[in-house]
Amino acid sequence: MRITVQLIHGPSDRHLWAESYQRDLHGILALQTEVARAVASQIQATLTPAEETRLASPPPVNADAYDAYLRGRYFFNRWPAPEHTRCVHTSNMQLSEHRTGLMLMLA
Repeated sequence: MRITVQLIHGPSDRHLWAESYQRDLHGILALQTEVARAVASQIQATLTPAEETRLASPPPVNADAYDAYLRGRYFFNRWPAPEHTRCVHTSNMQLSEHRTGLMLMLA
């Protein structure tokens, strides 16, 4: 997965900072932590001890469970109702296989 993060000053639409990141899907939460720290540093935010602790140890991610979660969200957000039925079927099938991984991601 590859993402590019940009920090833009809203009122002036001025570009302040940008960075690109590339990781495999298993490192998605570590990437989220890295991006959060980089943005916080750029805006000179001060993190609380609780925020520092939370960022210090992201839980592992089951890539198959995360993929199933994203597929379920995709079908849920589609219309008409047959897509919702597919969402429920996909989610239930994957939830039974990846219950622990999904619960960690949604926590």
